[in-house]
Amino acid sequence: MTGQPASVLGSWGMRAVLALLALSLLACNEDTEPTTITPGAGPTVAISVSPRALSLVVGDAGTFSAQGADARNRVTGVSVAWSSADPSIATVRQLDGYVVAVAPGSTTVTATSGTLTATAKVSVRPPDPPVAVSISRTALSVIPGSVDRLVARAVDSTGREAKVVFEWASANPAVATVGKTDGIVTAIAPGSTTVTATAGALSATATVSVVEFSGSFAFTRTSSGIGGFASDVLTYSSSDRRLQPLPRSAGFTSIAGPAWSPSDAQLVVEGIHAFFGPPEFEWLEYSSDLYVVDAATSGVSPWRTLTTNGTSRSPSWSPDGRRIAYVEQEVLYEKNHIALIDAAGGAPVRLTSADGYYGRPLWSPDGTRVAFSAFVTGVDQSQIYILDADGSKSTRVTPGAMSDYDPSWSPDGLRLAFVRFRGEVGGAYHFDIVVSDVDGQNVRRVAEPPEFASAPAWSPDGRRIMFATPAGLYVVNADGSALTRITTPPANAFDGAPTWR
Repeated sequence: MTGQPASVLGSWGMRAVLALLALSLLACNEDTEPTTITPGAGPTVAISVSPRALSLVVGDAGTFSAQGADARNRVTGVSVAWSSADPSIATVRQLDGYVVAVAPGSTTVTATSGTLTATAKVSVRPPDPPVAVSISRTALSVIPGSVDRLVARAVDSTGREAKVVFEWASANPAVATVGKTDGIVTAIAPGSTTVTATAGALSATATVSVVEFSGSFAFTRTSSGIGGFASDVLTYSSSDRRLQPLPRSAGFTSIAGPAWSPSDAQLVVEGIHAFFGPPEFEWLEYSSDLYVVDAATSGVSPWRTLTTNGTSRSPSWSPDGRRIAYVEQEVLYEKNHIALIDAAGGAPVRLTSADGYYGRPLWSPDGTRVAFSAFVTGVDQSQIYILDADGSKSTRVTPGAMSDYDPSWSPDGLRLAFVRFRGEVGGAYHFDIVVSDVDGQNVRRVAEPPEFASAPAWSPDGRRIMFATPAGLYVVNADGSALTRITTPPANAFDGAPTWR
């Protein structure tokens, strides 16, 4: 599991969490077939258009094609210019016959090649009336002061999206307000309210839960788009009740993996150079380096380059502020190692010696040791290890048969929180957030997330643990009580790599 860029991906079980946005070009006729020119055909004496007619709904599109014929009706190559008799009904691109339905009615599309012409009919009908309305997320968990957006969709009887104007309302604006026309939700105070999207006689609802939260944290939110991904670091503080993106340098379209300096004055983040691949991560192009930035002025102050190898990720700042541990990898998906670098810059030092697939390192509170998870030679499952910060002694903490990963030290240095994968039962995968003594003894479950989990992080007072799932970030008390979801990412996004401030 540690072979993936965990700070961004949230991880390896995320298949099907994200969806690529689809472009819909719907026509009621069959697609036209490519023209095969007859070898030895003579000069073109006639042209024809296929299909002979298109029936479209306003807003839909289709394509005409043209072919030529010689005197013996053999297929010839032909270049045509397209035009519409009434562009207010349907437009057609001159070069390729691409038609867009504009308004109800009918018009003629003409293909012209020299003195030769051929025509086809385009009939445009109004959209069918909507029969159902839905909201992108029927349940939204947010923290006070945060701003999110709900998206409503109407469909007709065929499942085609219907264009309507929605009016939004919140049943209890004291808990959360919603923009009347845009679905933008602003969390006001702890509680629950129902948000309704209405279009004529149709409506749909979503439950918005505003969760009480104290403290400050940061995390990575990654979203999918056509051809790739984008990620931002979001920060939140209950003192000012603001959830907002960290302003980034103009040189980066994506950043991830935040780690605070001990003074909270600086952050080390992954500056992402490339992040492409399908939503199921069957292959991925990913590269990043580490940068140090002033937390208060990240949008205007210089970003200091820390690494330059293009495969550095998952940073962790030492308690004394002098060093940063991270995962360094020569080639994505191949074996990697844990490295250390001075926070002021310089040459990195490899900390691990055994070949393996290492996950994010975390410093012990006293700065003498680093915990991480790894697949190493001779071990079939991901396990938790603790390594002295000088690389002299390595201890395997979890020698069991189950897969354990993403360890995090408690503030007193006496316990570890980590994720345990218990395996597949009845077609479902089971993950636990567990806490153990530093030597791996006295393991107890504190949460059983409903799906894949990653990156548990202790609160500074040691009373709570935050972790990530595809459904959002959760917080649970260290004794296993009060499991609460505090973020709900959009449908095409996921949250990961939380860190308390």
